[in-house]
This record gives sequence, structure tokens and C-alpha cells, in this order.
Amino acid sequence: MTPEKIKELAKNARLSLTDTECELFCRDIAALEAMCAPLLTLSADFTEHHRARGMDALREDAVGECLTTEAVRSMAPAWEEGYIPVPRAVEGGDE
Repeated sequence: MTPEKIKELAKNARLSLTDTECELFCRDIAALEAMCAPLLTLSADFTEHHRARGMDALREDAVGECLTTEAVRSMAPAWEEGYIPVPRAVEGGDE
């Protein structure tokens, strides 16, 4: 990353940076790149990892038996008009 690239990015983000700030950002970004560099050597292929533990992450999707509404209703702690009532998780939306 160069100071010129930092200035270009700042301009696109509508930020005003001094030359000193651009230099500081260059050093910070270089430090981040160095810190993250080891991650580039890691494999993102977890297939063998899962298979070694008896988990086939790439199993075939297949249609199986589904629970009936009555089966779900019999397991639910409460039932209201075809739904299982649960506590509100997100505030708002009361309108």
C-alpha cells in the first residue's frame, strides 16, 4: 500500500487526510498484512478433516421423513393458532 493509494481511497471515501496520516495508515496496513500473512498458508479444505472424524460434509441431500404438524404440536410446550409461541428476540415491530 502506498501513500498515493491511501490518498485515492480517502478521496473515494470523502475523507481528508494529511500526508502524515497517509504515512501512518501505510505503516498500519503493512503491519496488518504481516500479521495476516500466515493465514494465507492455511488450507480451507476441511473435507478430509471432517471425513477423518466420521463426518461427511459433502453428503448427498435426500428427501426424508418430515414430522407431521400433530407430532410437532405434541412436542411443543405451547401452541397458538398453528404456531409455537416464543419470546420476542428483537425489539420493535409492534405496529
